Amino acid sequence: MTLEEKGFVLSIIGALAWLPILINLGLYYYKKPKLKLKITGMTGQLSENNGEIYYTHFFSFTAVSLNKDFIMKDVDIKIKYKGITDYVKGGWYLARYFTVHTPQDGKLHKLTIDSDDTIPNVGTLPKNTSRTIYLTFNTDLNHGKIIEGYEKMILSFKSFEGQKEEITFNLNEIDGSKMVWDNRIWSEVNQN
Repeated sequence: MTLEEKGFVLSIIGALAWLPILINLGLYYYKKPKLKLKITGMTGQLSENNGEIYYTHFFSFTAVSLNKDFIMKDVDIKIKYKGITDYVKGGWYLARYFTVHTPQDGKLHKLTIDSDDTIPNVGTLPKNTSRTIYLTFNTDLNHGKIIEGYEKMILSFKSFEGQKEEITFNLNEIDGSKMVWDNRIWSEVNQN
């Protein structure tokens, strides 16, 4: 083998050494993140404000973004209640004053979560790292229907990169006995 041939073989080997790095880099830019969410806790209540009746929902999720970081821009919420044929649009908000009576003892508790852990303030869901996130939203019930429970919720997440990830929960399939009442995020309200 001549010196030129040996040089050619070594240059091919050197170029091939970069191939896995270039493939991974290409996959990073072309792979889309895949969001996975599991409901770990939920509660809700009827509320009234200036004569308007709405239903306030609180959900806690374990969330993970597979393949790539998901940089959250916004989320659209639709929920289908039993007895109502159409989906109702939800409007998210930061629940600074959300209070509920606990299922265990009936005492009044207020929500005490960091705003950085709420949707959409979460910002980035890092690749392959699970974290707990919270969502609080209202649905307008001015149409006079009585809620008998809900059947389905659709969350449409939008990223700053223009990707849309839609996650559907069939709420009838959720086992309420597996929901967690997280004492770390609820503090008892002193009613004296």
